[in-house]
Amino acid sequence: MSIEESKQLLRRFYEEWFPTGDVEAALPHVDGAFVNHASPPGSPQGHDNLRAIATMLAAAFDEQRYDVHRVLGDDGHVVVHCTWHATHTGEFMGIPATGRRIAVDQAHVFRITNDKIAEHWAVRDDLTMLRQMGIAPG
Repeated sequence: MSIEESKQLLRRFYEEWFPTGDVEAALPHVDGAFVNHASPPGSPQGHDNLRAIATMLAAAFDEQRYDVHRVLGDDGHVVVHCTWHATHTGEFMGIPATGRRIAVDQAHVFRITNDKIAEHWAVRDDLTMLRQMGIAPG
């Protein structure tokens, strides 16, 4: 897979599959031994990781959307800089629904191996998310 094809794959992941919860459509592009370094402790890995994360987010947030600002790639890695928008409508990590809209800046790093997503790391502004939800001061 070329660098450009890898970048397009990750753009589709954030614009088409993940916000709609259609993770099954993404799984052919994800290695069965996928490792998500940004998952909560005790989370499953592999395809079950993506299913669990998508289920958790769908239960807690409506109107999910990712604005993809830039996608950068080199040999074997792709970085996605985006803003995640959603409405907090269900329990999330023990926090009851607040009904508030959130917009959270994020950067995601992916390792691509054998034309599949093999690993993921994330840098998210979780403090701002908690502030927007009314949970943290500020």
